[in-house]
Amino acid sequence: MFCSKCGKEIPNESVFCPECGNKCKGSSKSIPIDVNEHKGYIIKSLCHPITSVKEHVFGVSSKIQLIYIAIITLIIPLVKTLLFKAFSFNLVKSVVGIILEFSNVNTWDFNNMIKAKSQFDMIMENVFPTGNIYFLNLGSYIINYALILGIIYIIFKFLVKEDINKDSLVNIMFVVSIINVFILIISSIALVLGGAIWMIVSIFSSILSVVLLYALFNTLIKSKNKFIYIYSLTCMVVYSINAWFVFNNVSSIIYQIYYNLERYFI
Repeated sequence: MFCSKCGKEIPNESVFCPECGNKCKGSSKSIPIDVNEHKGYIIKSLCHPITSVKEHVFGVSSKIQLIYIAIITLIIPLVKTLLFKAFSFNLVKSVVGIILEFSNVNTWDFNNMIKAKSQFDMIMENVFPTGNIYFLNLGSYIINYALILGIIYIIFKFLVKEDINKDSLVNIMFVVSIINVFILIISSIALVLGGAIWMIVSIFSSILSVVLLYALFNTLIKSKNKFIYIYSLTCMVVYSINAWFVFNNVSSIIYQIYYNLERYFI
C-alpha cells in the first residue's frame, strides 16, 4: 500500500509509515496519482481502444475512470455549445451560400459579409440561449451512452443470463470518452474551417460512435450471434428516445430565441 501523506510505498501490514511516521492503517486505497502514467493509459485508449478493453490495460481504478468520465461528460457539451455560439455565423453563411448557389444569385462580397457577421454576432450575443443549448447537448450525450450501456447490461444479465462485469462497462465508457474528446478537437477545427466540413465530420463521428461501441462490447460478449441483433434494436430504441428529446427541446429553444429577439428589437 501507499502512505496517504508522503506517497511512499510501504508493506501492507505496516501501521505507520517508516518515512514520515504517518498512521497508515486502513489507507491501502490511498494511491498517489501518477500524471505520466495516466497519460499513457489515455494514449493507449485513444490509439488501441479495442485492445485496451479486451486486455484490461488500465492501471487506474474504476473510481478514477468514473471521475474522468464525469468531467468529460460535463465539458464536451459545454465546449460544443460555446463553439456553436462563436461560429454559428459560419453555419448560417454556409446554408445561405448553398441557397444562393442554387438560386443563381451572386454571393456576398467581402464587405457585405463582414458587415453581416458583425451584426449577426451582436444579435447572437443577446439572444443565444446558452443554458438551454448546453442542457440539450448534455441530455442528448447522457441519453445516448447511459441508455445503450444500461439496456445492454440489463438484457444480458437478466434475459440472456450472461454476466457483464461492471468494471468492463466503465472501461468501455472511459475509452469512448477519451475518443469523444479527440473527435471534439477535430470537429472544432472543422467548424473553424466551415459549416459544410463541420457537418461532414459530425455525421462521420456519429457513425464512428455506433461502430466503436459495437466493437468494444463485442470484445466482452460471448453470445456474439445474439449481440448484433440486441445492439441494433437497442440503438434504434435509444436514438428514437434521443430524437424525441432533441425535438422537444429544440422547439423550446426556438421559442426562447424568438422571445429574446422580440426583447432585443423592442
